[in-house]
Amino acid sequence: MYRKQFLLTKKGTFKLNWDKKKIYNFNLFYHPELEYTSSSYKQIEISLLGSIFDWNNPQFSNKQIIDKLVCLNTLEELFSNISRYCGEFILIYRKNDEIIIFNDTSAQSEIYYDINFTCFGSQPKLLSEIIEPLPHNDPIAKNFYLLVILHIQKT
Repeated sequence: MYRKQFLLTKKGTFKLNWDKKKIYNFNLFYHPELEYTSSSYKQIEISLLGSIFDWNNPQFSNKQIIDKLVCLNTLEELFSNISRYCGEFILIYRKNDEIIIFNDTSAQSEIYYDINFTCFGSQPKLLSEIIEPLPHNDPIAKNFYLLVILHIQKT
């Protein structure tokens, strides 16, 4: 169920036997089959989960691409340059105590998070392994899902 998935959290332990990397005050847990690549330059560190491709240079590896991206001076430069790459990936950008996590431009890899932004993961069910999900109390949403369930039961 959690093959090639990840969890980025401030908690120090996780019940599954996954690889673990420290990123500032977060712990990154990732499935052993999920490709992980990182690079750092000066005060910047970029971690890549998944695969990134350069259509102009298809021979470039994940490491070669990340090594180029980490040398960009600003976050704005990173955002303007990342759009030229394709793939299925999550990027974790860290500069000093600032962490930004984002996915590929076509959202092939998804990111879910808790309301306090202390836990991020690739599946909502995976997040529920480490945080207690809050019940949804919006009456409009509850009514919508009740109608969906009733419709499914009819078919």
